Amino acid sequence: MSILSKIFILLVTILAVLLAALIIPFVSNVEDYRAQRELAEQERDVAKVAIGVAQEALVKMRSAEATRIAEKQAEVTLLEGQIGRLKNELANMQTQLIAANNKNVKFEADLGRLSAADAQKTTLLASTQNDLNTIRDQRDQFRQKTIELAGTNTDLESRVQVLNRQVRSQRETIAEQEERAIANAELLSRIPVDVLERAKNPNAADSTADAGDESTSRIEMDPPVSGKVTLVSNDGGITFVQIDLGKVDGVRPNVLFRVHRGSQFLGRLVISAVDEKSAAGRIELAQGTAIAIGDRVQSGGAN
Repeated sequence: MSILSKIFILLVTILAVLLAALIIPFVSNVEDYRAQRELAEQERDVAKVAIGVAQEALVKMRSAEATRIAEKQAEVTLLEGQIGRLKNELANMQTQLIAANNKNVKFEADLGRLSAADAQKTTLLASTQNDLNTIRDQRDQFRQKTIELAGTNTDLESRVQVLNRQVRSQRETIAEQEERAIANAELLSRIPVDVLERAKNPNAADSTADAGDESTSRIEMDPPVSGKVTLVSNDGGITFVQIDLGKVDGVRPNVLFRVHRGSQFLGRLVISAVDEKSAAGRIELAQGTAIAIGDRVQSGGAN
């Protein structure tokens, strides 16, 4: 094989390699690079086929190209210079290919880290979603419990109001009872001790005193007077009352009063203690009756 044939084959081979190398800088990512590399390999195969065709054509053209060797030698010199430049470019392309491979490795490592991060993010998202669902369930439970507590609070407030009213009523009742107790004590303190003793002990020795004794005789008033009961006190089953008539009305001890409520006769009152405008004494109640504040009294013992 002649030198010209070898040079031609070499040039064709170099051009095929350069063509494949020039495609590499346009690779922007790994997938494009792989596609371009496959394309370059296909083009290389095509170039090999073309070289075979060219070799066959070169054999046929040897006899006709003998006269043009000198011219081609000059061209070879020129091509050798181009080959030097192409070698430098090829070295640069190889450097860029190595850098691209390094970048590809880095991209794959980054892709692995991103995949791991994505998996971790998915796991974290699922965990966060579960926590969010748990928080929502707890929120719903808290809302239900709040509603229940609000109802319970309303019931308790109602019960507190009822209890407060009951307490106020009890306090008022106690205050009334205390006032009545004080009034009863004052009323009983006005009754002479001997009258109390005779009322509590009707069979005592002093009950046998002479009927003409002034302290035990009952007096009728003339003209009669009328008033009302202002206080009632019970002491050992004995009832004492206070009326709104006194000395200014002519009332004195042992005056007899008739007590009634409307047309109902309640009993007889014998005065034991008298003040200027009030009087007090023991009442003898009719059977099945009870005395109350406001009942009317009228002097005279007849029904």
